[in-house]
This record gives sequence, structure tokens and C-alpha cells, in this order.
Amino acid sequence: MWAGLLVGVLLGLFTTGHAWLGIIAAGIGFGALWGAVFGYAAHAATRGQRDFSSVRGLTAMRYDLVARDGSTERARAMLTEAGLLPA
Repeated sequence: MWAGLLVGVLLGLFTTGHAWLGIIAAGIGFGALWGAVFGYAAHAATRGQRDFSSVRGLTAMRYDLVARDGSTERARAMLTEAGLLPA
């Protein structure tokens, strides 16, 4: 519809009187029609299936631990105590 409005306004610049309103309305109508036709064709071409898959959540497979000098063993002990690392 917006493309039809643009074309209608551009064509309406070259008309005088009340005819430009009809040209803009016709442009909107043709734009909506073409949008519907191309939308239907795109939907029919993919058989209604989208090209992405949605997921409910994102879960990390692994974590990297970054610790300052001297705190590595303490961090490892805390992770082992929390059950996140094997004993």
C-alpha cells in the first residue's frame, strides 16, 4: 500500500484539480493489491513454513572460568562444592 501511495503521489504531482485524489486512491488500491498478490505468492512458495526456528531458552554447553592469580584453586573448590565440577 505504501509503494502504491508513493507512486500515486508522484503521479499526482503532474495533475491538476481533484483528479490527483483519484490517482492517489488508485495508487493505494493497486499497491495493496500487488502487496497481497506477492505476499500470497511468497507464502505459497514456502508452503507456509518460516525460515527460522524459535527456542524457549538458551543453555550453555560449557563455561569458561577466568580467575586472577592465586584465586584459581578457591574458584575450583567453590565450583566443586556447588556441584558444577566433578570431585
